[in-house]
Amino acid sequence: MTNQPVTAKRPKDYNIYKGDINLLIFNNTYDYNWTYVPQTDSHEGFGIAILGVGLGLEYAYRDNRMVSLAWTVGANSNTFGCGAVSGENSVIHQIDLLHSWNIHRVTLSVGPTMAWKRWSHWITDRDSILQYSPEIDDFVYIPKSDIPAPWNEDFEFRHWSAGLKAKAHFRLHPLISFGVEYAARRAWEKAFRHECDHQLTVKLQIRGMSGW
Repeated sequence: MTNQPVTAKRPKDYNIYKGDINLLIFNNTYDYNWTYVPQTDSHEGFGIAILGVGLGLEYAYRDNRMVSLAWTVGANSNTFGCGAVSGENSVIHQIDLLHSWNIHRVTLSVGPTMAWKRWSHWITDRDSILQYSPEIDDFVYIPKSDIPAPWNEDFEFRHWSAGLKAKAHFRLHPLISFGVEYAARRAWEKAFRHECDHQLTVKLQIRGMSGW
């Protein structure tokens, strides 16, 4: 009798096996931020849907125990009330180093995170009135009087911050999961010292299971 070669195949289950190196692909389906604004000495909240992408690598050092390094970038834009409607947006880059536990269909992760953020506020034409200026002999847009300072002028700031991130994902399929993430980061620049940014994200994740 001739022995036939046997090809070992892993079961199609929700386990992640020791030695696997997996590619992670992210998409933020909703992202909400509470950002400290030095000009107002307060935290402002804003969010937007379906913006943000990222890539990461995950290594399983034992069955269902993983470490991952990931980079994501996202943009937010929103309107908010301040006597009238004004606009603001943010671009944020993040690097996360997370430890994960896979429990059947649930994956829990926690670890350090670092971010760079650009936040800007602007006044649009609809927030202004058209007024004649004799100095330039032309009409110019003047902010409405019911918009309080500093919201009656454009401004922008940028900063680095670092902190902790926690996330919980439910796996709809061995390769696809959906979940929430929360991050709290403290900035170290002078204008932001002792102030934190907070971020809550609903995220879709695709895991390319390589089995390397």
